[in-house]
Parts: sequence; C-alpha cells; structure tokens
Amino acid sequence: MIIVTIEPISRINPAKGKLYFRGLDATELARARSFEDVTYLLIHGQLPDKKESANFRERMLRHRKLLDEELPPIFKMIGANPDRGQQQITDGIDRTEMMGLRPLAKQINHISQKHNLDSLDSVLAFVALCPAVLAAGWRHLSSKPIIPPKDKLNHCHNFLWMMKETDLPNEDQNDLEACFILHMDDPNNPSLDALGKSILAGESLSDSLVAALEHHKDPLHHGAGEAVMKAMIDMGFSENIEAYLSSALDSGDRIYGLGHRIYKTIDPRAIVLRDILKRRANNQATYALYYRIEETARIGAELIRQRKNKVVHPNVDLYNAAVYHTFGIPYYMNTELFAVSRAAGWAAHIVEWMELV
Repeated sequence: MIIVTIEPISRINPAKGKLYFRGLDATELARARSFEDVTYLLIHGQLPDKKESANFRERMLRHRKLLDEELPPIFKMIGANPDRGQQQITDGIDRTEMMGLRPLAKQINHISQKHNLDSLDSVLAFVALCPAVLAAGWRHLSSKPIIPPKDKLNHCHNFLWMMKETDLPNEDQNDLEACFILHMDDPNNPSLDALGKSILAGESLSDSLVAALEHHKDPLHHGAGEAVMKAMIDMGFSENIEAYLSSALDSGDRIYGLGHRIYKTIDPRAIVLRDILKRRANNQATYALYYRIEETARIGAELIRQRKNKVVHPNVDLYNAAVYHTFGIPYYMNTELFAVSRAAGWAAHIVEWMELV
C-alpha cells in the first residue's frame, strides 16, 4: 500500500531558520511565484500547472468583480465621515473596522448567499476582495475618489493601483508580491488559533474571520510592524540610536522587530525583506530609514543581550512596514496589509478543517 504524506500548510525549522509552505521554501516561493499560485499551493497541496494557474487566477478575478456591488454596504457599515479626512485614520481608531476588512468579514456570509457561492468560493471571495476593499476603504477615509480595479492586474499589483493609481515595472511588482507571499501563513499563531477554535465549534465563516481579525491586530502579534515604524519616526535622524533604545528599555517598552517565539536564528522572511529594502533605499530618506533599522537590529540585540542575557534576531516585523513604505503605502496600514496576506493562509486552513477539497 502506498501512503501519501501531505505536507502541512506551513511549518518552521527553528534551528535552520526556515519557513515552508507545503514543504517548499517560502522565501524561494516569494521570489519566484505569484500570490495566486502560492494560494493555490496552500489550498491544494501542490503548485498549479499552467492551465490550473490561469483558471485559478480567473476564479479569483471573478470574485474581485463583486467589489462594485458589495462596496456600498461595506461603506455603510464603516459609518465613516469622509469630511474628517486623514486625521480619522491616524487618531487611534480601529482601522481593521474603518478600512473595511472587518465589515467585509461580517458580510461574507451574506455575499456567499447572495451570489450562490459554495463554501470554497466563499473563502476565496474573502481572499480576493480583501486588498480591493482595503484600498477603497483607505481612499474613502482619505476623502479620495475610489479607483476602479483593473482586470489585467494581479492580486497584489491591483491593490497598489487602487490605492495610488500606480503602474509598476516588473522588478517592483516582484518586490511587492514577495512581501504579500511572505506573510501568507505561519503555524501556531493567535489569529489562526482563534480562527480554528471558531470554525471547529461550528460558528459561521463571518464570525470566524472576525475572530481571527480581532487577534491579528494585537501589537504583540501582527501589529508590531507598525510599532517599528513609529519608533523609526520617533527616532528621526538621531545620531544616538543607542540612547533612544536604552531609554525605551528603561521605560519598560519593547524593541519591536527583534526576537521570535519559534525561530532560534534570524527570521528567514526578514532576510528577504531586508534585501528588498536595501535595494529600494535609493534616496536619502529611504536610505536613512534603512540605516536606522539596521542600527536598531544591531544595537537593540546587544542591549537585550546585556540586560536580559537573551539572544534575539530580527523578525519579519522589523522590515515589513518599511518595505511597504517604499511603495508609498502609509506605515499605519501595515497591520491591515498583513491581514490581506494572511487571508490566504486562513482560507487554506478553513478548507482543510472543513474538508472542502
């Protein structure tokens, strides 16, 4: 009898600092494959062939086209006041709610019933709509006209188009796609635990996705990338980064972006993002940001070693908001962007738990 072993959706080798999606190196996938192909991999357990890839992209595109019809009720749920403009986004509100991701999650059962979607297409609709809703929600709250999606653009590139009406050269497209792919899944994290608990208890898809988003936004979870950028802004062009970090530790604050609950060495996603940030640091402002981040990694790790006798390494949060910043994406959207990527991993786990394929 032949026994087929199916690789887990994601797993980590802590000692070697490796993240695997279905047994394949996630960093290599991020450099070589599309978001749609890796989503297919997570759900089906293998990479698609050329025909499967084209069909899956078309399937995702059909779900994205629901945006025009479904955006008005989502905006109604947001209840935002566009007249308040940009301040509304930065004054401590729950942006997962205000930028539309949680309202989308709340609506996904209704969307599924309205459009007669089966269970698999319901979760794929959430994945497909997340970046489009986020881009439209940000423009709505910024008192900017909504930019319609472009069918010819892939999942990641279309997000930036809808935000900034920006076309990207191939290298930039690859960088943006790598960021999205690297954040798609990892094992044993709070948002995934909340999602699984809800799904396995028989709660609705909407309730389960809302539960995942609630845990996702915690600063000690995926809200840390935003905290890193806030620290970089507070630090400014200070020549004494050590004094700034020492003061933070003296106050009992964390140095976000350092240390990981599983990896015993540098987070492999951080290596890819560091390389992207370094390559994209092509002007004085972005190079200064890159320098501050690298000094934070070096000095912060040494201070933690001295004070806590603990060895820490950079994790994905040290770089992710900074890399997105180089595309003109505000740093405060990092937590929501992380959720847009993580939606693909959530979808794969839901499919596995519910045995949908």
